[in-house]
Parts: sequence; structure tokens; C-alpha cells
Amino acid sequence: MADALKNLYDQKLLKRMASALSEVWPQFDRKHFETLMPRLDKLEMKPRVRLLRDELQKLLPDGYSRALSILLKSLKTGKVSSFDLWPYTEFIQLYGIEDRERSLNALMEITKLFTAEWAVRPFLTKYPKETLKFLEACAHDKDVHVRRWASEGSRPRLPWGERLHSFVKDPTPTLKILEILKFDEELYVRKSVSNHLNDIAKDHPALVVKTLSRWKNTAGAKHAEKIDWTIRRSLRTLIKEGHVGALGLIGVSDQAKVELIGFKAVPAKIKMGERIEFQFQVRSRGSKPQKLVVDYIVHFVKANKATAPKVFKLKTVEIPASGVLDFSKSHHIKPITTRVYYPGIHHVEIQINGRVLGRQSFRLD
Repeated sequence: MADALKNLYDQKLLKRMASALSEVWPQFDRKHFETLMPRLDKLEMKPRVRLLRDELQKLLPDGYSRALSILLKSLKTGKVSSFDLWPYTEFIQLYGIEDRERSLNALMEITKLFTAEWAVRPFLTKYPKETLKFLEACAHDKDVHVRRWASEGSRPRLPWGERLHSFVKDPTPTLKILEILKFDEELYVRKSVSNHLNDIAKDHPALVVKTLSRWKNTAGAKHAEKIDWTIRRSLRTLIKEGHVGALGLIGVSDQAKVELIGFKAVPAKIKMGERIEFQFQVRSRGSKPQKLVVDYIVHFVKANKATAPKVFKLKTVEIPASGVLDFSKSHHIKPITTRVYYPGIHHVEIQINGRVLGRQSFRLD
């Protein structure tokens, strides 16, 4: 994906940006800006963004306030939008960090066209109280993108964004924002809230379970469906880990009365690009229906020959009293950017409601 995104910063973008800026400030050196492509060609995505950011700083007037005014006016031309504006937000977070109020208001306007979730993070680090207060106000904004920004920008572990270590250690300051947004009418916003809570759950699981439990108790019939969706998404990591409190909140017992039957994984040896296939049955030993969260875990061999587990979702299902359910799955062992495969003995486990009930092994040559 990163390779595809870097190609957004091409000659067409240079022309769009140069046209928009020269329209609102005729002194802009459009000719120079449009000759940057040979330099961009040598760079990956983020370095391309930073090069454009720094060129804007060189070509715009001295003085942050005046330069920022030109950038904001260029938005009104309609010629730049979406990823075109990432150099703009980078410009603000670097060159406007000492002008907090002006910069935050500018980011709020830009986030309506392109997310400023990464750019707000230096301000949260340098001015945590003031920036959180600003984002709390944004959580009440009529614009859905601004409300979503309040939650997404303050996530402790935002992908592609700098980690907010103080909020990783103590996430309670950002919960004020989530409280405002917890019943938001837009799924786009609630999805960010759930991702934010999933971030927090990696370090403070009890706090997340307690918060969601309180939300569920106060949701009422009007918001019940919303909060149930938020609970499932927020707890996805904890559910995979078999966290008792998280399972209980979705109505699942960590002591399910079931047994695993006929678990097989074939073939015993595979090569890169092939699939490991497995099947099994789950039989209920209970006298009542039971809700089951069925996952499988692959223990991948690491460079040091030890193994590391990765949990994959399989199915959430209800099994009737004394019932039997059939499962089958095929897992493709193929090259991906997020994992390096090593030869050796790998393992597949079946996990039900947080408990591992069976293991099979296979060799990757």
C-alpha cells in the first residue's frame, strides 16, 4: 500500500499544488515547484511528503502566519484535496509548533478535506492540556471529520503516527473525548472510538472493560445497538487473548462446556505459497445453548528457531445443547510485508472462548 501511495506524489500533484498556490499568491515560484519530480522519484512516500513540506517553506513568504494564510486560502480553489494536503499538515506540525492556537485551528479546517490525525500529535506532546481541551471542543463539532479527528488524533498507538507515550501510560485524559463521542450517530466516528479503546486495551484492559460496561448500562434502548457494536470492535484484541472480563461483556463464558473432536491439519509438510488445511468438530457437553468464540492460532517460527503465536478469527457462533458443529479452514502461507517466514516446525491451535483445546503441527520447508 505504501508503494501505491507514494505514487500519489507525482507530476500531476505538483501541478495541482502549484496552480492552487499561485492562484492565491501570484509570487509563488510555480516553475521551480513543478521541476521537483526527479527528486521525488528517488524517495519513498514519507520522504516525498517531507520534501514538499520543506520546499513550501522555502517558496512561501517568511513568517509562519503569512505562509499559513496562503496555504489555507489555496484550499478554497478546489484544486487540492485528500493526500495532496499531507505536506500542508506536515508544514503546520513542524513550522507551526510554537503557534499552537493558530496551528490547531488550521488543522481543524484541513482535516475536513484530509485527516490531520498525525499532525496534531506533536501538539499533544508539547501542549497536552491545551490540545486536549481543543479536541474536546472538536468532539462537539457538526462536521463528522472534525469529530472523528478528535478521537483518532489522540489515540495512544495510532498507526503511522508518533506514539503518545504519556497516554500509553495513563489514557484517562483522552477518555473525556470518547465519552462525548460514544453514541455518535456516525459509524465513521464510532469506529475511531472503538479503535482508540482497542489501543488502550493493550496496556489497560481492565479500564476498557470497565468503561464499556458503564456505557452499556447507560445506553438504553436508543443506543443499545451502537454500543454493542462498539464493544465487539473495541474488545477484539482482548477477546483473542481470552480476557475473562472482555468475554463476559459479550456474553461468552471462558468455561464453555465443549470438547474438540477430530482435529486434523494437512499436509504435514508444505512449501512457501502452499496452504495448510485443517478441520475439526466441536461438541457441546452442556444442557443449554452456549455462545462460542472460535479462533485459531498459528505459532510461526522465528529467526532464533523459537515460535511466536498469531491469533486469527474463525467464527462466533451459538452451539445448541448437546449439539455438534463442523469447522474447516485453509490458511495460505504466502509472502506478506508484515511477516518473515522461516523454515521449521509450526503449530496450529484451536482456541474456544480463550482456551486452547487442541494442537497440530506442520513443517514449512
